[in-house]
Amino acid sequence: TGMNACVGKEYVPFPEALPLVGKVEVYLDRCIEWFRMALRHFAKDDLGKYFETGCTEDGDKRGRFIANGQAAQCALLVQLITWVVLVESGFKAMEGGDEMGVHDAWQRQDKLLLSLIKLTMTDLDKPTRQKVMCAITLDAHNRDVQARLHRDKVTSKDAFQWQSMLKCYWLEEEDE
Repeated sequence: TGMNACVGKEYVPFPEALPLVGKVEVYLDRCIEWFRMALRHFAKDDLGKYFETGCTEDGDKRGRFIANGQAAQCALLVQLITWVVLVESGFKAMEGGDEMGVHDAWQRQDKLLLSLIKLTMTDLDKPTRQKVMCAITLDAHNRDVQARLHRDKVTSKDAFQWQSMLKCYWLEEEDE
């Protein structure tokens, strides 16, 4: 059992079989619970794969990761989580004495974005192209945020300009 996306051609299987027994209102609630469980499962799995396969440094691998993800929304969530990791690693480098930390993180983001743009110049099927275009939209926004952080000389994750941003984290201690 699993769920089909209402847009595109995406099927996300449930990690465990969903028993449809009992009253309809009970098993419909269970369906929503299983939707969340499946997405949490694939998001966690994708986050691990992202780091294991070297997507943080290699834009081509990152493009394939996004294109081949089991669930598009999980691949996009991982993209947002890892962007926060990238930006905050730039701040950490600044704190460690690297005056170019924020700038270097911004440049890395720009290279990752350019790799996705190059991917659109290849022969992609429509659903894959749609996933990649969504990722490009996120990356372009993120690049612009980083440009603003660099322009405003933001050097710490505690700065208001960074704190005021909506960010995605995976909390290891809560496993979410």
